[in-house]
Amino acid sequence: MSSNSSDPCAITGASRSWHRGALAVVLALGTLVLFAPARDFAFINFDDGSFVFGNVFVKQGFTWPGLKWAFFSADIDYWRPLSWLSHMLDVELFGMNAGGHHMTNVIIHAANAALLFLALERLAKQLWPAFLTAALFAWHPLHVESVAWVAERKDVLCAFFWFLGLWCYAGYVEAPSRRRFAGVTLCLAMGLMSKPMILTFPFQLLLLDVWPLRRVHFRQGEPVSRFFSSMRPLVREKIPFFAMIAAIAAATAIAQHQVGAVIPENIHPLAARLVNAPVAYARYVGLTFWPTNLAIMYPMPHEWPAWQVAGALSLLMVLTWFCVSRAAHEPSLAVGWFWFLGTLVPVIGLIQVGDQSIANRYTYVPLVGLFIAVVWGMDSIRRARRIPQHWLTAAAGAVLLMCLISTREELWHWRNGVTIFERAVQVTSGNFTALTNLGNSLLRLGDRPRAIALYKQALEVRQDSSETHYNLAVALGETGESKASEHHYRETLRWRPKHANAHNNLANLLSDTGRTAEALKHHEECLRLSPDNLEARFNYGITLTDIGKPAEAIAQFEVVVRHQPSFTRARLQLVSLYIGFGKVSAALAHNDELLRHDPASPEGRFNAGSFASARGDWKSAVQHWQEAVRLKADFQPALHQLAWTYATHPSPAVRHPEAALELAVRCAKLAGPKSAQALDLLAVAHAANGSFERAVEHAQQALAAAGTNAAVAAEIRGRLALFQGGKPFIEGATR
Repeated sequence: MSSNSSDPCAITGASRSWHRGALAVVLALGTLVLFAPARDFAFINFDDGSFVFGNVFVKQGFTWPGLKWAFFSADIDYWRPLSWLSHMLDVELFGMNAGGHHMTNVIIHAANAALLFLALERLAKQLWPAFLTAALFAWHPLHVESVAWVAERKDVLCAFFWFLGLWCYAGYVEAPSRRRFAGVTLCLAMGLMSKPMILTFPFQLLLLDVWPLRRVHFRQGEPVSRFFSSMRPLVREKIPFFAMIAAIAAATAIAQHQVGAVIPENIHPLAARLVNAPVAYARYVGLTFWPTNLAIMYPMPHEWPAWQVAGALSLLMVLTWFCVSRAAHEPSLAVGWFWFLGTLVPVIGLIQVGDQSIANRYTYVPLVGLFIAVVWGMDSIRRARRIPQHWLTAAAGAVLLMCLISTREELWHWRNGVTIFERAVQVTSGNFTALTNLGNSLLRLGDRPRAIALYKQALEVRQDSSETHYNLAVALGETGESKASEHHYRETLRWRPKHANAHNNLANLLSDTGRTAEALKHHEECLRLSPDNLEARFNYGITLTDIGKPAEAIAQFEVVVRHQPSFTRARLQLVSLYIGFGKVSAALAHNDELLRHDPASPEGRFNAGSFASARGDWKSAVQHWQEAVRLKADFQPALHQLAWTYATHPSPAVRHPEAALELAVRCAKLAGPKSAQALDLLAVAHAANGSFERAVEHAQQALAAAGTNAAVAAEIRGRLALFQGGKPFIEGATR
């Protein structure tokens, strides 16, 4: 509907542009203020890890391998390079400060509110209905999820290009040109590179051609065939758009099947999904007008009661009939309603991705259709019945105020993983996903008993949840319940045989309990499934070392450091193994590389000291050992070696008896009263300081602690004889 100069609310002349800009700023600033608390929110342990803090490519910021991965991979579910690039940019700007990532979502959402207003105003030429529709979009509590969840960056980013595309399309219709059509095409392409939900965009443009652009007219009593015939030129105009979405839709379907994002038919059969679709539509309508008990996850029930399905179908048919019957006089009703129905098609569950029956985030763009139908419908009633404007203004203000209050309340549930999943557990039943993820969040905070109880509760709802079995196995392992942990790792693999991390962890558990033959099989299966899993390859190398296959272990550790040069633990293993083979130069080279990438490694410093002492550079050796102790005050190997050198070295430049005794006392406290090695060191340090009675006492205690270890006992007896003769023990070599 175009503006009418007789309308008391119409704004004409030069002031219109000023009002348009001012209202856009009000929308953007109001949205920023409303969602500002998100700057203090944390990441949540549900998708945020996959998308940001646990994503090996994203968390490094902009890197060449990361850029290639963003553009040429769809290994999570679908292709969305722009979303990945936006997350990488956040990492460059904010690191892993979650508040910065949240505020990027908020800023884009604020921009979307202003952009939607400008697009609707340009399309319909009506200022206040466009403003109210955009305000409802910006401040509705159903949209909190898309804004407050960092992983849903794809939602707000896709909508940005979506709304920009609508604004550009309005300009194209005003003055058609190839350049303007290219602008619309570019917006669609950028939206598709953010999230494929924009697949319905060309269909939406056809709706807008009917109203408010009125490029084709639907007249009451006119044959429907004539209406569709008049649509043909507009459909042909959009063939490039249809070609783009067909290609992306096919690629998305293939990618989601390949990575296992699509829920198997045996879990959610087609019949169940077909039944869920009308119920989902009805639930979305209900939550739009009564947004209470919102949750991050609404579980898919085993079946919907027949009365609910019948009621949902009846509601949809009645609303559709009403909107179509009024299409000739009030086309905004039909356009808004079909906008809502159509834009939800990709996520209504006919192809089930995830276990949810509905999701608040799916309403981000679709709800605009309902708002259009309601706002422009009410505006038409006001005009037709000459209702005073201030009545509708007051009603609109009250609705927006309720939205603001509800949205702020809903926003607080998104502070962290515990608060959002506690809320989901409170307002839904049988929600195994919420129970599991609440357990995950509590486990990260160290609350293992409650996490374990939640995992067990989740398994009562869904026994076949491989991820819940896996998380429970991890938690039980951390509490020392290895037998129960092993059971749940095996349950994980029963329900999901290709769970690489379960194979890895079970292999480690089996190796720790001496079942190395079976452990090797699980290590090898893990690496077959996930050959780039360097942690698993490292663990495989450890098991090979334990069973006496050092050459094979070296091969695994070399692969690890070739792909990740800064993998300190693998470097340390290589140093040790190469020394065992007598390949000192190779060991030294790996230790040098270790310290180049990790100069704060106490083990690396200790090794460097040992290499220096072996070539007679005692000054460097002592410096490295001192640095190792500074980096790790309770690092016993460095404490012991430094104390022994201070006590026994023949050179006065190196020997330091007082420091030796101080370090020896620290070693004894750390090792305990029954450590033969610590007692022997204490004896040597006392002798170096001339306290031979104490030296004899500690040497005798060390001899008793040595027990049946004949070699150690013989060394201690030799030193005991020196102390009894009033002589310290001096040697040039390290111990």
